[in-house]
Amino acid sequence: MRATFDAIENHGRHDCHAASFLNAIRSRVPERVLERTLVPVEEIDGPVLLLAGGDDQQWPSSAVAALTVDRLRRRGHPHPFGLRTYCNSGHIFGVPYADYTGVPTNDVNGGTPKANARAAADSWPIVLDYLENGLR
Repeated sequence: MRATFDAIENHGRHDCHAASFLNAIRSRVPERVLERTLVPVEEIDGPVLLLAGGDDQQWPSSAVAALTVDRLRRRGHPHPFGLRTYCNSGHIFGVPYADYTGVPTNDVNGGTPKANARAAADSWPIVLDYLENGLR
């Protein structure tokens, strides 16, 4: 598992776009290792929505989310799934309508207050839509 996260972290320092992670990681980490590392998300009986911060300092959320979506696609997940990556946001941005203007950017979570606020505002309606459609 460490090899997977090392490859993810090395690539993530240069690019936050989820699609760019797949080839970079697959060229460094054997498929059998990835299979053991990733959660079997294809077993979820419903839609899957992943939100990731490109400046997440807690863990490489953009890369792991990209690998997760790739796994759903390859396993033929029958429900809708998607990924939204917010390049300048950090680990915490999911609280809708929160006032991020006074929250300092820090090395622990990453992101700027402005980017975190934008990610929260943009992602909340998407989350609500996924929940409404998924619970029908």
